[in-house]
Amino acid sequence: MMGKSRLGIAFGGVLLTLALALPQAASGGVLDGVLGDVDDTVNETVGGVLGGAGGSGGGSNSVAPLPAPAPAPAPAAGGPETAPPLDGSMPHAEGAVIDTDVENPVLPDLGVTVGESRGEQDSEGRYSGVVNVITVTGLGAPIQLGISTGEGETATGPFGPLNDALDDLCTASDLCLTVLDYDSSTTEDGSENSFSAASVDLLDGVVAAGAVSSRGDISETDRCQTADSDSSAANAGVLQGTVDANVLASESHSEACRGEAPESTNDSTVASLNGTGLLALLGCDEGTVDDEFPDAPLNAIVNGVCNGDDTNGSQAEAPYNVRKALGIELLPAVLEPAGLGVDLDASKSETLAVAPDEEDPQDPECPDPGNPDCDGDPDPECQDAGDAACGEISPEGPGGPTGPGDGGGPGGPSGDSPGSLPFTGADLATLGLIGGLVMAAGLGLMALADRRRKAVA
Repeated sequence: MMGKSRLGIAFGGVLLTLALALPQAASGGVLDGVLGDVDDTVNETVGGVLGGAGGSGGGSNSVAPLPAPAPAPAPAAGGPETAPPLDGSMPHAEGAVIDTDVENPVLPDLGVTVGESRGEQDSEGRYSGVVNVITVTGLGAPIQLGISTGEGETATGPFGPLNDALDDLCTASDLCLTVLDYDSSTTEDGSENSFSAASVDLLDGVVAAGAVSSRGDISETDRCQTADSDSSAANAGVLQGTVDANVLASESHSEACRGEAPESTNDSTVASLNGTGLLALLGCDEGTVDDEFPDAPLNAIVNGVCNGDDTNGSQAEAPYNVRKALGIELLPAVLEPAGLGVDLDASKSETLAVAPDEEDPQDPECPDPGNPDCDGDPDPECQDAGDAACGEISPEGPGGPTGPGDGGGPGGPSGDSPGSLPFTGADLATLGLIGGLVMAAGLGLMALADRRRKAVA
């Protein structure tokens, strides 16, 4: 009889505990929070394993296919091209005076570049600059004579002190000279790079000449990025341009501004005297872009393209431009059947610009419940209203773990209702009822065991 009495008391306690606990659980207290956490954990795990949404609402749990890799650029064909290839897909400005390539079927191709100036922006938005007097490839590690800079750096060639002294001479007289003058300067907003093998200016343009020069500058503002480059093998002027001769010169300009149409301009000269082309008899017309020359049978000796150009084509997003004054292939009829080739590009300039992204507004200092720009509540682990690391107190009312917040119920750091806090006094009753439920169940099991033991005895 005593076993039955204890068993009845135990089950009565269970029923009483359940009757008291169910309304609390239904009110969105601890049980709801625990179940919600379990549901969130399961959804996150499913989403992480399957690669899908993982949550409710009909989201797909199928694995999202990876994007197909971008096709590799096709290698440049041998010989001169009417659409010269772009040297790199990142924003840049480059000028190079001479670029040769000797191809053979056995050894690595031998390449020589002379007078190259380049400013570039990488995929992380950082700028850099380089000036190479000469670069040789194909003999193992590349051989380079030049300088380079990163953001915040400035460099000059070994003849910098000499050219500084020549600048002083230029200021004090009418004789201006430079010898192997090259400089590179880079900041977080761009890079300026220039090279000049030699130049002279006598009596302010009475006689002026330059040999083997290049430039590659790129810069940006908050809305625009601008790239400018040029290169020249030789130029000379007499009597401030009365007589003007240019040999193998090119220039390129690209500008991209947010919300505006892209801009690209360019020009080039193969050989001209006061604007008149000197190679017209060979079929190289100064006023014609992508002009192939000469006609047969001379093209068996040399095959060339004057003023080769590619502007906003398929090599990159606009704006970009590649301009080449001259590209030639030597003895194609003799060398090509043997798998050999000798290509020469002279005075190449290219630019590629990309408009800067719109800057995001400065993130406010959070957590601060009094700041409307702060997203979400302050750190729930911060329970000390006097701790500066926990943010400021809400102006709606005293904060802290026990103060009334915004009138919505007992306040925590932001005055939230009890259902959204990790633990409040309102949950003590629920926890007590759950404890009573566990105790009643234990007493019931003990009574049942005692009854079975007496039945066996």
